[in-house]
Amino acid sequence: MFNYDNIGGKIKTLAKTICVIGVILSFIIGVIWFFGGIISLANSPPSNDHSYASPPQVSGGILGGGGGGVPMIIMGIIAAVVGSLFSWIASFVLYGFGELVETNAKIANKVAKEEFAPEPTKISSPKPQVQPQAKPRPPWTCSHCKKIHPGHVDGCDCVD
Repeated sequence: MFNYDNIGGKIKTLAKTICVIGVILSFIIGVIWFFGGIISLANSPPSNDHSYASPPQVSGGILGGGGGGVPMIIMGIIAAVVGSLFSWIASFVLYGFGELVETNAKIANKVAKEEFAPEPTKISSPKPQVQPQAKPRPPWTCSHCKKIHPGHVDGCDCVD
């Protein structure tokens, strides 16, 4: 039903998508609040009463008239800037997780290939084992009869 191939890449794509959507929504909300504040300022009646006895009356909601124009303008700018920045920074965590999953899958595939790959056979000719041969003994002379005997003969016939 679901395709889980290359899940690390899909997580990274999701992180990018969520970041873009968050930046766009933050900008739209910021623009709405900003222009709502401007409209609120434009629709508010001028006040000739400069006394500080009563606080200004705020009415009309987000886009209505009243004295909430300046705070709405400030909130619009903050929402656009901070919201976009927050969306961008928050996407780091999800993107990093996708990168970890993707790298882990590559390592697992590499290990599986090395583990199940046939070992290379070493082709080498067997070296013949050479037995060290004894050097032939030199001829020797019998001390009794002064006869010269070959090296392989151990004894002389003159000695009984």
